[in-house]
Amino acid sequence: MSRSLLALFALALCGATPAQWTDLQRLGTGGESYVSTDGKGSVYATSHIPGMLYVSHDFGKSFAPGLSLPESMCDVCSTVAPDVKLYVIYIRPNVSGMQLVTLSPDGSSIIKGGVLSGPYDREWIVVNPKTNEVGFDYSDGYIGGPKSKGVYYASSSDEGKSFKTVSRIDREEAGSYGVDPYLTIGSGGRIYAGWATSTDYDKIDTYKVATSDDGGKSWSNHTLIGSTHPGFGDTQERWMLGSLAAAGQDVAMMVYEDYVAINVDGQEVRPHLIFYRVTTDGGKSWTSPKTCLSAKEIEAAIHQFLQGKGKAALTPNYVQTLPWICADPQGRIHLAFVDNRLGAANSGEKTVGRWSVRASTWTVGGGFGPTEGVSHDWIAGRPPLDFLSCCCDGANMWVTWTEDARNQGTWDFSGDLFIAHKKF
Repeated sequence: MSRSLLALFALALCGATPAQWTDLQRLGTGGESYVSTDGKGSVYATSHIPGMLYVSHDFGKSFAPGLSLPESMCDVCSTVAPDVKLYVIYIRPNVSGMQLVTLSPDGSSIIKGGVLSGPYDREWIVVNPKTNEVGFDYSDGYIGGPKSKGVYYASSSDEGKSFKTVSRIDREEAGSYGVDPYLTIGSGGRIYAGWATSTDYDKIDTYKVATSDDGGKSWSNHTLIGSTHPGFGDTQERWMLGSLAAAGQDVAMMVYEDYVAINVDGQEVRPHLIFYRVTTDGGKSWTSPKTCLSAKEIEAAIHQFLQGKGKAALTPNYVQTLPWICADPQGRIHLAFVDNRLGAANSGEKTVGRWSVRASTWTVGGGFGPTEGVSHDWIAGRPPLDFLSCCCDGANMWVTWTEDARNQGTWDFSGDLFIAHKKF
C-alpha cells in the first residue's frame, strides 16, 4: 500500500469520531470503571477511589449517583440477575477480603451479604441464568502482595446472603502463580474462567482458560490460550490484561495482550496488540490466535503513531490496552479498548501519549470490523489502571473508562470517570 493511501486511511480512522456514540458524559471521579445493564433501560456504573454506584433508568441518557461504597477498596463490579436483582462485589480495605452486596434496582438500598476473608484479587461475578446462583472467581494472593495460592471459584445459593469457596480452577504447579482471573457464563449455565500466570511474580507468562458444567464444582478443558514475548517489550502485569465473554450456548471468546515484531517503512517496530481466540464447542477447542484489529488498520495506526512522534513519549510503542469484551443476545461480541495511535504531546516537562477509547464488533464468520472512536483523546503517561468496561443488550452498548490528563507517570488508578452509549 502506498504511503499516500496509508495516510488517507489513517486520517479516515482518526476521523471516526464519536458521531455514532451519544450521551458521552462525565459521571464523576473514579477508576476501574465497570458497567452492567438489565436490558430494560437500567444501566449501572461502578468505580473505585471512591467506591461509587451510578444509576440510569433511561438507557444511559442521564445518570444519578446511587450509593457510595465507602467500605470498598478496589475491583468494584456488578451484574444484574434475570430476576432484576442487582449484585455488586468489591475488595474490602487493605485487601482483607471480598464483600458481596445486593441492591434495589434504583440503587437506593443495600443488603450486605457474605464476606470472604483473605488477600484476594479480581473477583468477577456472574449469575447462572438457569439457577440464579451467584458465582465469582478470584485469586488467593496477587502481584504486589502475597504470592497467589491459585485461582478459585465461590458461589452463593441464597441471593448473596452467604457464600463459600467450592473449587480451585487452575492447575498451576509450584513456582507458577495464577493471577488476574476473568469470568463469564453462557446462556446454558456453562462457566468459563480465565487467568494469567507468572513465574517471577512481576511479568505475565501465559493466559489460560477452563470450563465448568456443574456450577463451578469441577473444571475441565484447561487450555493454554497465549504466551507473552517479554523480550519485545514490558510484560509487567499492568500492561497484560485480558477479558472473557460468552455468546449463547457454546460460543465464547478470550482476548489478551502481547507484542509482535513487524517491519514498517524499513524499520522494525514492536507494537503491543490485542489478540483473541474463540471456541464454538463450549471450550473443548479454540481457534488459532488472531489480532482483533486487521493488519491494514494496525499498519495505519502505527503510521499515525510514528507521524505523531509517539516514540518520543513515556510509552514509546504503539499500544492497544485495557481490552474488555461483552456479548449481545444476537451472538455478537463487542470490544472496547484504549490505544495511543494519535502519537504524543507535551505535558509539563514530559512528552506523554495521546490516548483514546475505541470499539469494534465481532460476528461469527465475519471477525472484528474496523474500529471507531468512542471518546475524545486525552494526554497522559498511560491510561489509568486497571480496566475499563463495556456491556450491551440487544440494541445498545455502553462503555465506561477513566481519564487523567494530570498524570505524567505510568502508574495511575483514578481520574475522571466517563461513559458513552451507542445504539446499534
